[in-house]
Amino acid sequence: MLEATAFHRPGGTAGARNHVLVLPSVVCAARVARDVATATGGVSIVHQHGCSQVGDDAVRTGQVFEDVACSPNVGATLVIGLGCETLEGHRLASRIEQRGQSVEFTGIQDAGGSKEAVATGVAACTRLLAELAGSERAAVAPAKLTIGIEAARASPLVDALARRLAEAGASVALTGHAGGLQDRWSRAAAFSSTPPRPYRVVLQEAGHGVQQHLALIAAGVQAIVSFPALDAAPVGSPVCPVLAVRGSSPLHSALAGDFDLSDGDGIDVLWRRMVETIDGAPTVAERLGSSVFALERLAMTM
Repeated sequence: MLEATAFHRPGGTAGARNHVLVLPSVVCAARVARDVATATGGVSIVHQHGCSQVGDDAVRTGQVFEDVACSPNVGATLVIGLGCETLEGHRLASRIEQRGQSVEFTGIQDAGGSKEAVATGVAACTRLLAELAGSERAAVAPAKLTIGIEAARASPLVDALARRLAEAGASVALTGHAGGLQDRWSRAAAFSSTPPRPYRVVLQEAGHGVQQHLALIAAGVQAIVSFPALDAAPVGSPVCPVLAVRGSSPLHSALAGDFDLSDGDGIDVLWRRMVETIDGAPTVAERLGSSVFALERLAMTM
């Protein structure tokens, strides 16, 4: 059985975390967003996007920002804009609000500069945090949970976890390669509308490595179980807990302390750790402050 607790959202979803996300709409606003998050206890994202992007590249960046801001793990979002970016902050905030998310906006140029924007942003973030202050965890039905699996390498635990989740009534979103699972599951493009629940879906065109975390967040996952490639280190995500499973390679052995568990621990240990993570237990990446936002660019920066 899958017995866990979560923060229930007005739209019917539930989150394993209850973050206020401070989201810079452009790379130029990242410092202000970080300062606001640091001063208030929100979480921020560092990225290289939002300026001098055109066509499909700009459209996808905006869509991914919206998806992250509306993750079930995000209780409210503060958008920080500069004022002259391609991906305009106030329009991004408006689209996020149209999706039912609680949101505020702070513009650096509107505020009169970075220092002033930090003060304005801190006030706005404090209001959003107050809105979430009374939120409490409650039992959540498995049907409201979607677990992401990043299968960058083969592991017997991938298929075992996917099967157990499906049997428990939870939804599963998969990126990467996992043996015959791709042949048996439906396929969907990444960064698209979420399929109906319950579902088991392979996300295609999801980028490489840690870029796949964003595709899983866009699919509405509450937690990610990561099986990094044997030549890749484990990393966390800004709004979604990432439970990293170690394989057999010199690099993984050298970084053993950065992983949550290993292939050899078995499915029962992985299942217990996953449930504990949904319930609020921090992953190793969360304890270390590992938070990577990596989005594949579709076009060259102008």
